[in-house]
Amino acid sequence: DGSSNNCSSVSNRPYINGDQLSCDDINSSFNSCYPSGCDGFSLADFSGRVIWISYEEDWWGSCYDEIPEVEDIMLEYINNPNVAIINFLADGATPKTCEDWGEEGAINFPIIVDDQIYGLSSWFGITWLSPRHIFIDHELKYYAITNDLNDVDSIIEEMLENLESE
Repeated sequence: DGSSNNCSSVSNRPYINGDQLSCDDINSSFNSCYPSGCDGFSLADFSGRVIWISYEEDWWGSCYDEIPEVEDIMLEYINNPNVAIINFLADGATPKTCEDWGEEGAINFPIIVDDQIYGLSSWFGITWLSPRHIFIDHELKYYAITNDLNDVDSIIEEMLENLESE
């Protein structure tokens, strides 16, 4: 639930590790562009869960190159009720649609949001060099960011340990 006790009344963008996300940001409504027909959501909907935001740019070659590895990690967590996985797509210079991106690889990405509309990347100071992986903890605090896919699994496991220890 998007409770007010898990947010700050002040937005200190760009956030740095450990910052509590603002109430406005937590309650911002996002509409997914994939899968089609998916209802809107906010980060508040994932309060109490570990959130992994995979931020990709469809024109950046390394984003395509890492799809199989991202899928492997997603398969580990996609059915874990304590983990939410969201893909924010910066639709850049190519004509690839959100649906095209969602159907890349062997599994479909669970939720994709067109970041051209929302600008989530600016919340975390992302200006370039995708892919990036952003992590928000169960208390809706900014936990970490990495562009190294090798770090993703250990960050999620650490966050889950923190969740279980409370």
